Amino acid sequence: MIILALFFLVLFGFAIFKYCVIQPKVEMLGRTPRSSQWRKVRNLHLLENPVCAICGSPENLTVHHIRSFSENPELELCPDNLITLCENRNLNCHFVFGHHMRWTNINDTLIRDLNKIKCFVKGD
Repeated sequence: MIILALFFLVLFGFAIFKYCVIQPKVEMLGRTPRSSQWRKVRNLHLLENPVCAICGSPENLTVHHIRSFSENPELELCPDNLITLCENRNLNCHFVFGHHMRWTNINDTLIRDLNKIKCFVKGD
């Protein structure tokens, strides 16, 4: 399967690879499809919140749902449910804090964790 995926990637480029390999995998997992407005809401959030909420990095940013999208799809576009996290190599805040170091984990205490980190950094 990996060889076939690499073949598609080299031959047709990432767009075809994503459409043929990654997208069917998402559908097979039974995930809720994203709203057509998600990209617009995501980009607006990144404009308004251009640094990682945990480490302050302005690079490799992603928008994370505070309350899980998989469990709360109705909150997908709610600005109060979004937080900017980074996916840097040295500290991937999205992976470490957003998912507790396992992509299938849901961190229900993300905001509480964020507040503890901010207090620790300030020295309170």
